[in-house]
Amino acid sequence: MKPIEFRIPQIPLSYNQSFCINYHLRQTYLTAKAREFKKLVHMYCPPLVVERQTKLSFYMEVHSSKWFTKEGKIRRIDVANLDRLLIDAVFGKVQGDDSQLFDVRFKKCVSDEEYTLVRLSEYE
Repeated sequence: MKPIEFRIPQIPLSYNQSFCINYHLRQTYLTAKAREFKKLVHMYCPPLVVERQTKLSFYMEVHSSKWFTKEGKIRRIDVANLDRLLIDAVFGKVQGDDSQLFDVRFKKCVSDEEYTLVRLSEYE
């Protein structure tokens, strides 16, 4: 499998921003912002077909200037909380299954420009 790498001009939404819960009906559903983010990922993610038994590695770099307060203290933004919607969106475009992920890595990068770099490759 040839690895793919692409850049999304936005950082992912957190789990809390991605889903709404209707307690009365006992339903969970995507927010409008989450649906828009998934469309954006589909625009930038190249098509890929992955064989069912292929083990995959998923890497994401989240670039932003929001990791620190004005005073220089670290903000409580959990990068692992940003992965769920992104992985679902990528596998909505890639013909494979996220159960094939054997290696998932995240990295926060301090940058004036906000974007997310995604790399999907065969796990070795």
